[in-house]
Amino acid sequence: MLSNPELFKTVEEFIRGQDSFRKWVEENGEIKGRMMIEAMDLPEGIEIRHPREYEPVAFEASFDFYAAAVGIAVYTDTKDFASGLWAHVQDEEAGLPDQTWVSFFLEKLIDAIHDDGSYGSPIYSIVNDTADITVIPDDLR
Repeated sequence: MLSNPELFKTVEEFIRGQDSFRKWVEENGEIKGRMMIEAMDLPEGIEIRHPREYEPVAFEASFDFYAAAVGIAVYTDTKDFASGLWAHVQDEEAGLPDQTWVSFFLEKLIDAIHDDGSYGSPIYSIVNDTADITVIPDDLR
């Protein structure tokens, strides 16, 4: 489940109003899923690899097709991972995201971090079987 479906809906409505989205649907097909990445407080008990003078930033991805979220801490200035992955199950009977979606999360996260270490949050991804549209708040101005 998305961590904030109402916010995602607002962003999706904006995206759907763009000509580029209509072209994307014509070329790739309808939306089949959504992922939202948010910066968050580092969860208790997460071990930080190679501690530095400053704290890494924790990010967590939620999906509308999984009742679980996955996260990782990143040193944004170098894009180095500062922790292993963690997962929060939102429903006891839910499965964890498979490796394909974990890799997608990590790819979109690293792509969204600028060379100076800055980033926008949340990061929104709309996906289907062949393509995705990923936007960050800076893209919506």
